[in-house]
Amino acid sequence: MKKTLKLILLLLLSSFNSNGQNTFQKVYQSSGHAECFGAYQTIEGGYIFTGIIDTNGYKIFMCRTDCKGDVLWAKTYNASSTIGNISQRVIQTHDNGFLLAASAGAFSSYNMALIKTDSMGITQWHKVIQGTRDDVVNSVIETMDHNFVIAGKTNSWGQEVSNNIGYTDVYIAKIDSTGNFMWGKTIGTPQTVDEAFDIIETTDSGYAATGRYIEQGTFYCFLLRMNKSGALNYLRAYGDTNQSTNGYALIQTADGGFAITGSTTIMKNSFQDYPDEFIIKTDAAGDTLWCKSYHGTNSDGSENGSSIVEIAGSGYAIGVATFSYPTIGFVPNKHLVIKTDLTGNMNLARTYNDGGSHYPYLSRTRDQQGYLLSGFTTNYSPNFQPMLIRMDNNFDSGCNETNVLPLTVQEHPPFQVRVPQANIAAGGSVVNSTIQANLALGVYTVCEYIEDSCVNILAINNFQNTKNNVLIYFDGISGVIKISDEVLTDFIVQIFNSVGQLIIESKNKRQIDVSNFKHGIYCVRVSFDNKVISQKVLF
Repeated sequence: MKKTLKLILLLLLSSFNSNGQNTFQKVYQSSGHAECFGAYQTIEGGYIFTGIIDTNGYKIFMCRTDCKGDVLWAKTYNASSTIGNISQRVIQTHDNGFLLAASAGAFSSYNMALIKTDSMGITQWHKVIQGTRDDVVNSVIETMDHNFVIAGKTNSWGQEVSNNIGYTDVYIAKIDSTGNFMWGKTIGTPQTVDEAFDIIETTDSGYAATGRYIEQGTFYCFLLRMNKSGALNYLRAYGDTNQSTNGYALIQTADGGFAITGSTTIMKNSFQDYPDEFIIKTDAAGDTLWCKSYHGTNSDGSENGSSIVEIAGSGYAIGVATFSYPTIGFVPNKHLVIKTDLTGNMNLARTYNDGGSHYPYLSRTRDQQGYLLSGFTTNYSPNFQPMLIRMDNNFDSGCNETNVLPLTVQEHPPFQVRVPQANIAAGGSVVNSTIQANLALGVYTVCEYIEDSCVNILAINNFQNTKNNVLIYFDGISGVIKISDEVLTDFIVQIFNSVGQLIIESKNKRQIDVSNFKHGIYCVRVSFDNKVISQKVLF
């Protein structure tokens, strides 16, 4: 009997947890324009992406796919516009739901929308940080205490309330797990344009952000450190006078320092020239360890680094928007990935999808077995259409790739490091919203190589085995596995991880606390009366 049960378990785990590699390029089609600004792999191996879509006017949307990139569900939310709302983000939360942060409204009069859903896209709460003027959200994270922090810019609070609508302060706010406003901070100087584009939680439970900050009359990239209460630890600015440098993405590196990417004209004549992408590597105090910039040599055009990942023990990779390099087709915009070693020296430069591609965003897959590059394209339709490119660890997706390493120049930009003035203020509040609708998206496959059979698991709240009348239930709020059949008096509950290791075994216990387990896919097995029920559970 034990051998039979072991075989059943192994078969279940092998069918539920294929380790195969999927690569693909897929385009998501609708009747109007749709633009994607960020995508990530979900914990069970599928993908979640967000952007804006024209359905009788532009609206915020979110779409979830399985591990092959096929649509599971899609939703639309508040109205938005195409100008200014280009950095919205969606994250998967600890309870396997999602939080979408996006700018709702129109250019010069945005509000910050936050939508929390379950794994099926059903709204749990929907809040708007509604100032009286122009407020934009560009990034969101879930913190270790299961609250949320957003970053962007504001014209409703801080130094710019009585100034021109175009002036803004950096805005960072914390929202609790149920959507209640905790605090909001502004950082900036009067009559300037200051903005945060990315924020992360640091290993000491504080926060770090990057963006653009006016210093000596021109844009500097900044690195800002806060403690968990929102108090400023330090602010550093990187750039030079008469130039333009913007930080678009930030990570904390394995050595405790930081790496920033974005765009800079520092190797050009002035801020009016085409910018190049860059990486700035700092220590924990924000002091630079090295700086590198990169650009194409074939018809050098505008380029900027939109996203950055660290490759453990190897180096870094950045997603780049470029219209340098040779182009097939009329529109020169392309997606570019540059990979470097630990000191920023290039060892890969590759463009994807020829021309017609916009707003790339590069992210590492959760299983550390590849990368996801997202954006939108006009290659397959006159309309803008979201596109996901799933790559393996070698950055191969299977089609439409060009090696441009011989056409790429690496330089050493002489960034000046400054400590700019920082005026601190506070403000913000939330109101409720309920706007939501279903969305239909088609899928066009450019190319794909599928190894993973991709059994779709959406958050399993309960599983009824009608033959045996045993209910295995995962309570995502309390983090408890429950066995609800009160008739059972003699049974064993076992929980195995994704590689078949027994994690916990309990006899005649109907509730098992798994709140401290690492997020992932597990197999829960209940044995009783010479019978066994096995259920795959995501928590």
